[in-house]
Amino acid sequence: MKKLLSLMFVVLFAGATMAPAASAERRALAEKLLDAMDMKLVIENTFGSVKESVAMQMATQSPPSASPKEIEAGTRTISKMMDLMSEAMSWDKLKDDYIALYAETFNEEELKALTAFYSSEAGRAYTAKQPELTRRSMEMSQRVIAKMMPQIQAIAEETVAEDDSQK
Repeated sequence: MKKLLSLMFVVLFAGATMAPAASAERRALAEKLLDAMDMKLVIENTFGSVKESVAMQMATQSPPSASPKEIEAGTRTISKMMDLMSEAMSWDKLKDDYIALYAETFNEEELKALTAFYSSEAGRAYTAKQPELTRRSMEMSQRVIAKMMPQIQAIAEETVAEDDSQK
């Protein structure tokens, strides 16, 4: 009886957690879409833009007490971390995962329509400009956050003071 219950549990648990695999045709359509999106280049360019943006942020938004040597060390650390992430999340390593993701997320009709868009002149323009949009939107977000820093610091200080008073 225990074996039967265990087997039932495994079957039910596995069925609840496993997403249905996409058909070979949907996987092929997803791969065609990702090719039309030039996803490999998008990923590479996005990581490059993010790395550049983070380095710029380190240089311009470091604490006033940070020495040039500390800022440079922080920038090098971030650069190495981004290189590690870029390698781990490279197209070659994630291509099959992306194909599965798109094949499981979109139906055949959607995959075909998206491929048509990304193969069009407007779609190619969107793909080419996406890294710049990403970089500029990150800069915009950083400016907003920089303006909020005094408030964020005040909240952090209040929280620490509250915690200290409760001890």
